[in-house]
Amino acid sequence: MHNKIKNKILAILCNRVPNFVSETSIQQRLAKYSKEDIREELKSLVKAKIVESNHDYKGDSDQAILYFRVTKREGLPVRETIKVGNVDIPRLLSDSQPYLFPSIFDEQLESLAEFSQNLESRFLKMIEQERRKLLANVVGVLGVIVSVLAMVIVGLPKIQTDSRLPFWDVVVLNLAQLLPLAIALSLLVLLLWLVVRGKNP
Repeated sequence: MHNKIKNKILAILCNRVPNFVSETSIQQRLAKYSKEDIREELKSLVKAKIVESNHDYKGDSDQAILYFRVTKREGLPVRETIKVGNVDIPRLLSDSQPYLFPSIFDEQLESLAEFSQNLESRFLKMIEQERRKLLANVVGVLGVIVSVLAMVIVGLPKIQTDSRLPFWDVVVLNLAQLLPLAIALSLLVLLLWLVVRGKNP
């Protein structure tokens, strides 16, 4: 168990080279392990000089926040960016020159702003598409209902029966009278559906 915790701690620290990582962040990453076990392994790594520690006092607090990083960093790959969605955000590295921090920080803010705008734009577009689909479905259903009612109201008086004619002749005769109305109503429903969907008819 302890070796597993130790390996996970080292993986976290190596992934964040050359920066220090707070004990709080390590505990959050290894939330399934107890804080006491994590602290014990950190002390063991510091004692073995595999990891070095630093501390930071916040205000008037007597309790320091502990930070850790691997002692030997030569040869370890350094991540230059952090992935946020599909955007690469430049990292602030502790071994960078202080006068470079404002530029790197500005790049981070601009990248995050662009990502936020793209995300908002895609979200609004998705909502609009879903709204149009819903309206198109509603218009389609209402159009079918109105068409059926129109066929019943307008078509019934036109239906003719003649006992002298065969059944299918009567059907064809009435169909010929109702077909133009059915086609017109169908085209109207289709036109409304296309307009609501935002497509050119």
